[in-house]
Amino acid sequence: MPVFFCHPGRRWQRPSNENTNGLLRNYLPKGTDLRVHTAEDLARVADELNRRPRKTLGWHTPNALFANLRTCGELALRRAETSASEAVG
Repeated sequence: MPVFFCHPGRRWQRPSNENTNGLLRNYLPKGTDLRVHTAEDLARVADELNRRPRKTLGWHTPNALFANLRTCGELALRRAETSASEAVG
């Protein structure tokens, strides 16, 4: 997998990050002291953002794609464990 490092100060090189920052500003204005918010408050904001469909994800939500990725990974792990136990037995 290729890795690309953005140059400091070049926002156009990291559009997903800048979009997420903009979405966060709906909940937490720039300069907000995060220490005044509880962990539950911040988790609620994260949950709302992760349930929001994204164009870059084909209008899927980050939560849905992550759940699918976890399911696929768990299925692959089970298949590998089954294959290993069959090879031994």
